[in-house]
Amino acid sequence: MLNKEIDMWFKMVSRDLNWAAKTDRKITNTITLPASPQRVFSILADMEQTPLWFKEIEGGCWNSTQTHCVHAERTVHLDILSVREIFLAWEEGRRFAFSITESTLPLAVSIVEDYRLSPDKNGHTCLEWDVVYQLRWFVVPFNFLVVLIFGRMFRRAAQGLVEYVSEKSS
Repeated sequence: MLNKEIDMWFKMVSRDLNWAAKTDRKITNTITLPASPQRVFSILADMEQTPLWFKEIEGGCWNSTQTHCVHAERTVHLDILSVREIFLAWEEGRRFAFSITESTLPLAVSIVEDYRLSPDKNGHTCLEWDVVYQLRWFVVPFNFLVVLIFGRMFRRAAQGLVEYVSEKSS
């Protein structure tokens, strides 16, 4: 497994799903995936598969003894930063959400990612994926760049997930 030596972590404010629902700063992607919600959830929950569809993610590991559940903690390494997460929702086939508690880049005060899955009439999955954030004061003037850069990254990841699930389903 990937092992990155990281010297400096920046604490973030862990938020809950109520905060995420009320915050207007978010990057949203809505996609349809050609697989059942249970199958899509199993792909989202498998850290080994994540780099196969989210190209900026290099890998990660679980930090808590309990994994794959609410309150589980993990570290994820991306190409430009690493983050530590705590899970807020783990509802198989329905919802997968976490709050970032620390990052190696001091860009945000808080970030919550919320993946909501629902079946469509064809047995496929509608995925609504929100990345909700509060920037640090010195980054706020550059929100347009955050949306441009990270919006593009999450759109690529959403498209990568569509392609990956399509390949796995054929």
